[in-house]
Amino acid sequence: MPETRSTRIIVVCGDPGGANALVPVIKQLHSEKKWDVLVFAYLHARDIMENNSILFSMVDDKITLPDIEKILNENYPAILITGTSFNGVDLEIK
Repeated sequence: MPETRSTRIIVVCGDPGGANALVPVIKQLHSEKKWDVLVFAYLHARDIMENNSILFSMVDDKITLPDIEKILNENYPAILITGTSFNGVDLEIK
């Protein structure tokens, strides 16, 4: 029987500082192989995720609250991890 992942975790980041702080956390979660980790990145965080070979979904800077709710409802995370947010888009706060 294949191993099932016990918990879905969503990570959201846009600022470079927050993204850099989350890279080791994401890598650790991936290495444990018991988490289903989905990373959503926007603005500068996209480059940081790419440079660290972390798979992510790009988020449009103009995303709406209903779109955010749809992502959360479709993926049903048990845990939501966000970086810092001080960039005018501020998805982590939304």
